Amino acid sequence: MDGGEVLAALRAGGSRVPVIILTGQGDEQIAVALMKAGATDYLIKGQLTPDTLASSLRYALRLAQAEQQTQVAQQRLQVLALTNDILMASLDYRTTLPQAAAMLVDQFVDCCTIDLWQPGGTIERIATALSTAIPTTGPVQAAPVAVDDGYGPGMVWQTDQPTQYADVWHDLAGQLRPDHQHFIATTGLTSWLSVPVRVCDTILGVLSLGRHRDHPRLVPTDRVFAEELAQRMALAIEHELLYQQAQEAVQTRDAFLSIAAHELKNPLAGVLGYSELLQRRMLRQGQLALRDQPMLEKMTDQVRRLHRLVEPLFDVSRLHLGQLELELRSVDVGLLTSEVLQTIEPTLEQHSLQVTIAPEPLLVMGDALRLEQVLMNMLQNAIKYSPDGGAIHVRVTAADQGVQVTVQDEGIGIPEAARGAIFERFYRASNTERHGVSGMGVGLYVVRQIVEVHQGYITVTSEEGQGSTFHIWLPAVTTVPA
Repeated sequence: MDGGEVLAALRAGGSRVPVIILTGQGDEQIAVALMKAGATDYLIKGQLTPDTLASSLRYALRLAQAEQQTQVAQQRLQVLALTNDILMASLDYRTTLPQAAAMLVDQFVDCCTIDLWQPGGTIERIATALSTAIPTTGPVQAAPVAVDDGYGPGMVWQTDQPTQYADVWHDLAGQLRPDHQHFIATTGLTSWLSVPVRVCDTILGVLSLGRHRDHPRLVPTDRVFAEELAQRMALAIEHELLYQQAQEAVQTRDAFLSIAAHELKNPLAGVLGYSELLQRRMLRQGQLALRDQPMLEKMTDQVRRLHRLVEPLFDVSRLHLGQLELELRSVDVGLLTSEVLQTIEPTLEQHSLQVTIAPEPLLVMGDALRLEQVLMNMLQNAIKYSPDGGAIHVRVTAADQGVQVTVQDEGIGIPEAARGAIFERFYRASNTERHGVSGMGVGLYVVRQIVEVHQGYITVTSEEGQGSTFHIWLPAVTTVPA
């Protein structure tokens, strides 16, 4: 077997060992063929000197090292990508971290443990993964760690610095606890490293990796890589903790608003009722001075305004608790829209209404008061968000086995980034404040919820500065229940 055949056999078997071909033939075509076949270098016997041989050997070693480093880098990039995929799949780190540990054992090391710091000063081992490919001498049970251990994860807890051992038995002779000795003896693990899982200056846990004595030992560059893995795990933990805090804050806010809405609703209703009664009585009896009349009207208007602000909060609370009750009956949406428009039209000063309502009955099964609330909110929004006036187009037509209500204005429009969020609770588009438009960001949320409990949907098309068009679709009824 000549050098070319040996080279072909090595490469066919997948070996990337450097091969330098030494031949007595100086044919250039042979040299090109050998290099294409995978030779690292090509030397001619008649031209061989100690210097040329040493230079070729150095080149072959550098090339082999570069290829090995490239393979390691590619493997680590793959492991990082898999880690990201696992950690991003869920905010529940108690699920994702054990999955990440199992993946690291499959792709990178023979053992992986993850310990997390718990409130009260305890340590919880959240993940233990051990390769099934390594031989063991008996049943394996990963020994827990303690903060006062003078090595490994315990030392990381104490110093907030990584620890690494090329040979655990040699480096920690006489220091290992009996249960740790048993674990290492039964698994055959030799090299070990532990790195902190931290966010800023706060240590959340410890990631530990180990390799069997028959496998390449962990080296300092592996520690750097482990620190990168630990950082990604720390971010996953932080994201869940932040999400939990945000959810708790939302629950606190909702509870406060619910209480506030309930506590304010009845007193406001009483104040409004008595102010209106007082105004009517004093006017009827002629006891209200001309100069006092505007003040009493202003007071009544402000109480009405405050009552209108509280009412949506009350609805938000009921919707959140699933307590929005509907009194369903057949409702003619066209007739209902006409009645709402008759209420609004006398109040318009800068706006005009352009109305198209189909002449035939447009019946849906719904709660008339709630649907009236939807229509009133949409029309009031069209007025409020077009502060410079203009036409408001209202169309009620039959569409897709249902009834469609369209409200279009010529106002400030909705920024593109806000269109997907305007139906969320307490969300307001960024351009509302610039145009001096006030509000709490609950109206459209309530509208969408009411429409959806009627088995309908609401959509919007808009361009900032060009107005907005809202479409509400409700399923039609073809027969009226007796």
